[in-house]
Amino acid sequence: MSKQLHKAMTDILSMPYFKNEHHRSGGVSFGHEEAVALKIKDAGFTEFDKSQFKKITKGLLKKWAKTGVDTDLRTATTNLPNGSYIVQPAGSQGFPDILVKDFCGRFVAVECKSGKNGTCPMWNDNVPKPNAIYILSSGIANATTLFLGKDVISQSTYNLMAQQEAEIAAVVK
Repeated sequence: MSKQLHKAMTDILSMPYFKNEHHRSGGVSFGHEEAVALKIKDAGFTEFDKSQFKKITKGLLKKWAKTGVDTDLRTATTNLPNGSYIVQPAGSQGFPDILVKDFCGRFVAVECKSGKNGTCPMWNDNVPKPNAIYILSSGIANATTLFLGKDVISQSTYNLMAQQEAEIAAVVK
């Protein structure tokens, strides 16, 4: 991890509670994802717009998250320099919330979760990705914490859930 990414994560840990306000009726409010992106920017990273990288798809990001192999992601982001990030590269409901290309050239997936009345994230239909960094903003604790997906789900459970997800998708199709 580069010193800039370490600084961003350290600064994020000091953040109070932020609602995740992206889909609020009547407009977009400054929320958790924007606050995290600002800390990443303040640590020296440069933001790029996802429209500049049309080859980044949900499927490509899902494959990368599942396998850890970034060959196709590197091809899709040829002009993305080290020390940069893209907010919502797969759209507002896609994984990850923020794609970071560290100053070391490594890709890092950042997922922002928030909960007003709890200390545990809601996963909905998205299984925690083992190597993603999750940033949880807790209203009840008025605090932020960081963890990796593999800290909350074992590889065998992840594999089982991914298999079930694939079987359900096949039935739906």
